[in-house]
Amino acid sequence: MSAASAKNYFLSRPAQFSDVARRGGRKLGKFWRVTGLPNNVANARLGLVLSKRHVHKASLRNRLRRLLRESFRQHWQSALPSFDFLVFSAPSLAKAEEFEAREDCRCLLKNFK
Repeated sequence: MSAASAKNYFLSRPAQFSDVARRGGRKLGKFWRVTGLPNNVANARLGLVLSKRHVHKASLRNRLRRLLRESFRQHWQSALPSFDFLVFSAPSLAKAEEFEAREDCRCLLKNFK
């Protein structure tokens, strides 16, 4: 996937984030809170919000972002409905194993309708 096409799979503008946050439906998981809004694009798009209050170390926040983006790009994106997803961290994320956090996010996104 080229860099230009990769940008089509992620939310990048503040207006996109605020629109999904304001009008989207919500689901809660163990480590994440997901907000989703149907889009008029042919694919799902992802936006990540990891709070410094929930995950104190910047290196861990960046690692989680990289893991979720890569998993979304490689595995989940094709199986998801055409929604814009915002994924917010929950307080319990700081104590989560990477696999558990990734699976929790995948299940929340997959069950969104």
